[in-house]
Amino acid sequence: MIFLNNCQDNSSPPALLCPNTTSYSPNSTYSSNLNALLSSLSSNSSRPNGFYNTTVGDHAGSELVYGLFLCRGDVSTNVCQNCVSTAAKDVTSESYCPNGKVAALWVDECLIRYSNESLFGTPTRYTFVNTQSVSEPQRFTSVLGNVLDELLANVAANVNGNGSNRSLKIFATKEANYTAFQRVYTFAQCIPDVSVSSCENCLRTAIGNLPSDGRRGSRVLLPSCNVRYELYPFYNVPASAPPPVRDAPPPFSPGSTGRDRGKFYNWEVDKSLIELNLHFF
Repeated sequence: MIFLNNCQDNSSPPALLCPNTTSYSPNSTYSSNLNALLSSLSSNSSRPNGFYNTTVGDHAGSELVYGLFLCRGDVSTNVCQNCVSTAAKDVTSESYCPNGKVAALWVDECLIRYSNESLFGTPTRYTFVNTQSVSEPQRFTSVLGNVLDELLANVAANVNGNGSNRSLKIFATKEANYTAFQRVYTFAQCIPDVSVSSCENCLRTAIGNLPSDGRRGSRVLLPSCNVRYELYPFYNVPASAPPPVRDAPPPFSPGSTGRDRGKFYNWEVDKSLIELNLHFF
């Protein structure tokens, strides 16, 4: 199970990955390297493209820490900076992932990841799935499929529009009516520097791993891209879009991780915490 922390504002609950399969001691070399990495992520969070990845530690040793942040493509530099700084402080706290060598914290405005293995050399896929379903799954799946097709085309156009400049943000958003009173909101993003084909292939894989049974929301995270959809706006909706009807959040469910983590939204992860693909991007 993945447990999503209840936010006190109007933002969505964060998606947290904390496998706890490997851990480090508080005063270990890995702990020092992780602290240095998180500090580096925070200090580089004002980058215009909203992305940064780095490695900390002795490359000849076994305590290397790999990490990155990626801010949502539509947020300002100030929002990105605040989000990364906060996430970097929170992720190792008792409420999230203390002493874990692998973690991913995905909030509305940014995501941060770190691991004791290369983030781009390991074929990992993280899938977060809302446990609640819509009332008309077939209709919803049809609408969502059409929206995601347009979303993918918009991202590809974004990559092509950047021309030879691969350092710019690569993302797109798309909304559509699911019912007369409810809309579905979708978002897709690739990391900067990827090629058109790599971005498209990554997003196709991510979209292909979204649930097809009418779940009310889902997020898929791959090393080079991510895709998300919800029944409420979680990004800056264009001014031309009609005013949305806010979807009711999932009910509270207490965490069951052995630590007092307060109230958490209960989501499930697809099959396992970490799924290996035949290909990675």
